[in-house]
Amino acid sequence: MSILSFNDAKKIIDYEEHLIVDVREESELIETGIIKNAIHIPLSSIENFFISLQTSNTNINSDTYILIYCAVGIRSEIATERLKLKGFSNVFNIGGFDNWINGGGMVKNYNNSFIK
Repeated sequence: MSILSFNDAKKIIDYEEHLIVDVREESELIETGIIKNAIHIPLSSIENFFISLQTSNTNINSDTYILIYCAVGIRSEIATERLKLKGFSNVFNIGGFDNWINGGGMVKNYNNSFIK
């Protein structure tokens, strides 16, 4: 399993067009929170969501970095591989939610108030 480091993910977030995707289940987000500016797309819906993006007029394009995380990195690795098979090239697994917190990344609770 290949996980992008916190520092490398932070550089992308600071300087590149990006999308952060949380593939955990909603109950996990309610319990622990979500990375600031991340969107929630459960693993079971990830392929259909991104296929619909390819056929719509959105700002997501082949240059957009897609950073995916879950609880420990396994589901995010599955999602990363699925999207690469669908033709997305700038897709990276940033591991688990705790990796982000331990790196000092900003998180918020599920109702949008900031935790840290």
